[in-house]
Parts: sequence; C-alpha cells; structure tokens
Amino acid sequence: MVQQCRNERKRDARNRWRRKVLLLHTTIRRWEDNVPRLAVADPTDWNLVESIDALLPLTSPASLVDGHALTKRRQAQALASMFRERLMKAPKAPDMQIPSTRHGTFKPTTRASLEAALRELSSGTAPGDDEIHCEEPKERGRVAKKCVLRLFNCSLFTGQVPARWKHGIIVPLLKPNKPASSMASFRPVTLTRMLCKLMEGIVARGVRDRIEAKLQPQQSGFRPTSSTLDALMQVTSAVQQRENGEKATAVFIDYARAFDSVTIDVQIEALEALGVEVHLVPRIARLWRGRTVQVRVSSIKSEGTQMTCGVPQSSVLGPLLLIAVVDSLSKRLNEIPGFMYSFFADDLTIICIHAEICRRFRKRLRRAWIASPIGQRSS
Repeated sequence: MVQQCRNERKRDARNRWRRKVLLLHTTIRRWEDNVPRLAVADPTDWNLVESIDALLPLTSPASLVDGHALTKRRQAQALASMFRERLMKAPKAPDMQIPSTRHGTFKPTTRASLEAALRELSSGTAPGDDEIHCEEPKERGRVAKKCVLRLFNCSLFTGQVPARWKHGIIVPLLKPNKPASSMASFRPVTLTRMLCKLMEGIVARGVRDRIEAKLQPQQSGFRPTSSTLDALMQVTSAVQQRENGEKATAVFIDYARAFDSVTIDVQIEALEALGVEVHLVPRIARLWRGRTVQVRVSSIKSEGTQMTCGVPQSSVLGPLLLIAVVDSLSKRLNEIPGFMYSFFADDLTIICIHAEICRRFRKRLRRAWIASPIGQRSS
C-alpha cells in the first residue's frame, strides 16, 4: 500500500511536470510566431505590449462584513450563495421535460468532427478541476483519440453523461471599474473538464450548422465572421437614413444576468423552433440537466450547487444556446414596422426615426419585452 501511494505521487508529479513543459513550449512557439509580425503602427501590438507590462487585476474578492475582511472560505461560500440564487429557477416553475431520445436517427460522431473540435480549443486557457490543459489532447496519438471518440459516441447514443463531466468550477472575475468589496462586482466564469469541452464542441458544430442560416441577420454576437463592428455599422446605417433633419431615437437595453436566467426548457423550445435535428435536442438537454458547480477563491472551494437554469459563461455550447433563445425576441421585433435594431448577444440597440412611430413603438416594445424568453430584468 505504501509503495502504491509513492508510485501515485510520483506519477502525479510527473504529469504536472509534463504539463508545465508543454505549456512552456506552447508559449515560446506562440511568441516566436508573433515577434516577427510586430509593427509600430499596429494598435493591436501595442495592446499586447501593454498587457504584458500591466498589473494583474484583482480576481479574489476583498469583501468586508462589519469592517472585517472575510476569509477565503467565507468568500467562496458567500459567492456560492449569491450565484445559487441566480442559477435556481422559480420554486413553482414546472420541471424540465426532456424529449424522448430517438436511437434510430442517431448519427455517430466522426473522426473529422473530433479533430475539428480539438482545433477549436483555445490554447492558454485555464483548465477545469481535472487539471488538463487544452494543449494536451492535441498532442495525443491516434489510439487515444479513437478511444475518446468511442466514449463520446457511447454517451451520445445512450444519452448518459457522466456527472463529473457536468461539474464546473466558478472563478469570480472582477468586472472593469467595479469595487472589489462588493460581491455583485464579480462575473462567474465557469471552468469545465476537458472531455466536457470536447463534447460540447462537437455538439455545438452540429447545432451551428443547422441554425446559422436561420438566425436573424441583426444578431452579431458569438457568430463566425461577426463582431461588435457589425452591430456598430447597423446602428450607423440606421442613423444615416434620416431625411430633412429628422431626429433619431435610440434605446439601449442590456438584459441583466441573461446567461443565468435562461431556463433549460426555453433552450429546448428555441432549438426545436430553429429546426435542430431531433436526435440532438434530447442529448443537449441531458448534457445540461443535473449540472453542478463550485466556487473557487484562490485554492478554496465552496460546497457544490446544482444548476436548474442558465448556461455557464465561458462554456463552449452556452453562448450558442443563448443567441438561439434571443433569436425568438429578434423575430418579434421584426414585426414592428418603422424602426431598426441590432443585437450583440443579449445587448440590444433600437433605432427609431419617425416621430409618430416612436410614440407607438414603446407600447409594442413593452409587449415584446414581457414575452421575452429571458425575462424582464434589464439595465
């Protein structure tokens, strides 16, 4: 028994050393690729230099209660309690109904899909509680990838997802220009396991291929070849269409905690409305059902909390599900004549030019707002 424990400690130490070496080589290779392309006139390069020399932001809360600083454990528990209120749906809300799984329509995941999901993994990101970085699976050989592919196909076919894959670690990151003494100043970023990221990446590709052409063109967030510039151009174009000195009215709506307030049932309805394949919808529902999270402050973790609504921020599949839900609101806004709008994820900008339409549109906007699937909370 003693010898076995020693061997396990040596193996863990060897694996940690290998991870450090792999990350070091990746960093050196990335730096060698970027240095020859540096240009004095490029603002992106200056941002890179400033980020290297800048002070690291405060990520751990410095909360005070009665003038006394909380310990790391108390901070983790306090943040977990706050996030629990956001991630739990209303007590009287109906339970989630998962559509039946149709094995006859199941399409196995191919090796090409796995390779594509591996390429899309972001290098240099923080790992989940499995401590596996995104660079490691990319270096694995053919046999290891074949085993992972077989495991994914078995999970997708049966609809059974291991509980460990659905467990996330929430790292609270301080929002820009917010006081670190307030719990509400921290954004919950969820770190998931490597196998969960890979499976979400494979499922996300299937969902995106199905819904990309059906999403409203006014949505610029979390879409390929789109950015904040597209949303800015849409607003600028709307303002430039004024005639005879007409005034333009703008309404800016930011849904508060949109990621946390979308229920799983609404996500299922949105995917079905966009025509996602029938074998994918129940499997996505099972991937979200029973999710658990812990809050980590430094190295201290809180007690586990189960998610009954919302999508994890910084997850692979979560942002795609959010814009699928927001698309239903976008369709309602298209029914209101005489004004233009632009979406970037959950941030909505509405431009109205004609005075008479501006007066009438407020009433219709309120109706669309109440019927919105992501609730009425906004800022």
